[in-house]
Amino acid sequence: MICNRTVNDRLLGCYLQRPELTLDSKYPLDKDEWTILFQKILYATIYNLALNGCKSVSIMDIDEFVKPFVSEYNVLEDNNFEDYIATVIELTDVDNFEYYYTEFRKFSCLNAYKEKGFDIKKFYDEDKSEESQLENLNQYSIEDIVNWFEKQQSDVRKQFFLNDKIEVMTCGDGFDELLDELEEEPMIGAGLCSPTLNNLYRGWCRGHLILRGSPSSFGKTCMGISDQNNVSVLKIWSDEAQDFVDNPYYQGKGAYIHTEQKMREEIQPRFMANISGIPYHKILDGDFTKEEKERLSEAGRIAKESELRIINYPNFTSNGVAEMIRNLSLEGYEYITHDYTWNNFYIGAELKQMSGMPVREDMALLHFVDTLKLTAEKYDVAVATMIQLNGREKEVDIVDESCLFGSKSVKTKLDNGSIYMYPRQKELKQVESLIAKWNNKYNKQAFGGTIIPNAVSHCFKTRYGRFGQNVKVWHYVDNSIGKMIDMFATTWDNKPIDIPPLYIERK
Repeated sequence: MICNRTVNDRLLGCYLQRPELTLDSKYPLDKDEWTILFQKILYATIYNLALNGCKSVSIMDIDEFVKPFVSEYNVLEDNNFEDYIATVIELTDVDNFEYYYTEFRKFSCLNAYKEKGFDIKKFYDEDKSEESQLENLNQYSIEDIVNWFEKQQSDVRKQFFLNDKIEVMTCGDGFDELLDELEEEPMIGAGLCSPTLNNLYRGWCRGHLILRGSPSSFGKTCMGISDQNNVSVLKIWSDEAQDFVDNPYYQGKGAYIHTEQKMREEIQPRFMANISGIPYHKILDGDFTKEEKERLSEAGRIAKESELRIINYPNFTSNGVAEMIRNLSLEGYEYITHDYTWNNFYIGAELKQMSGMPVREDMALLHFVDTLKLTAEKYDVAVATMIQLNGREKEVDIVDESCLFGSKSVKTKLDNGSIYMYPRQKELKQVESLIAKWNNKYNKQAFGGTIIPNAVSHCFKTRYGRFGQNVKVWHYVDNSIGKMIDMFATTWDNKPIDIPPLYIERK
């Protein structure tokens, strides 16, 4: 195993001065990443002291904690641990912790690849001088290292694996059996939070890719989380029952891969707002009653029991996301959201490395969406993603794929796609009679005040739909808890169209 002893010393110096850093989920580190036994024992001791509430660690604390463990204590004494601790504390500036941590984990990453049998000489050649190899490794980040190894695997896959999936059949073979199968179980996926979109899309089917385009900050994350909860959470709050009830739309385990915002403090509360029915802003403000806090705690237990997974992957690549979806599918995850598709530099750099040619932004985005679709089919999982808009939605009459940021060609890879945005004033005037009709039918009975649609889904692609393209579904959305009410549907030019809601309950 390889390491940089100086970095190891400085990282331990940081942990000795700030033991709580060993518990920080932002900086995960396993004790087995320490390649030197003496340092491994010291780290494990600091970690356990921090776990027991120590805010600082002294030589005496280390001595008293380890002394009952004779073999470990002998290792410490053999390495003159008292002098060592005093020295590394004196030489270490805790403000440089993040640098030491990152450098340490580069070696951990290389050691992990080495243990799996990979050749790491590109980054660190143990047959050459340490000084030259440290200088070489300094050129690379952990992401660079992982992406390089993924690229090697991807090249081999392309050469030997991908083409063996070509299938040929004579049309009509086995069709009677297929009819029997569809009669028993129609091609209907899991239920989204919009029953009207369920009818247009045939639900969220495994093997399919759904895309939702939306202006920045309009609520695509909120609705993505709502869709994810709708299919992947075992229980949901019912205002009518004033309790959590079994979610009739639950279909299977789900994972949410996001690329922005803090996972624990910002994304997780959105899930809990939707599950509990308690507004997101109240959670962030800490402005909840004792009863609401208990309700939120129960929502957390439900999410945990549902094995709902949130994954932060800001520096995503096409191969990296494909591998992540593969691993999730092996763990039984069937419904996966990627929030969201954008040019983060890494997908373009990956494609450039693969093709050896300059890469335009639209090419990078198309490649990424193509990878999502192929991965959904390959591992039989339902995948959804989001994308921002380019501003054309403010000018055109028909809001379609031409309004997507970066690449309208992504439409070719989708099973279903819509643009979710605000209703424009001229549109609202044209559907005034439909708004009044809906309010007369539902509003007085259920809501008590005039409801005006505050969101529209422009469905520019419904591969298996029977109502045509460019259908508009008009919604009233409560973004504070991620709840959507479908009001009515129209053609692109705002003429009413009857699309019955489709509620897809668990199989």
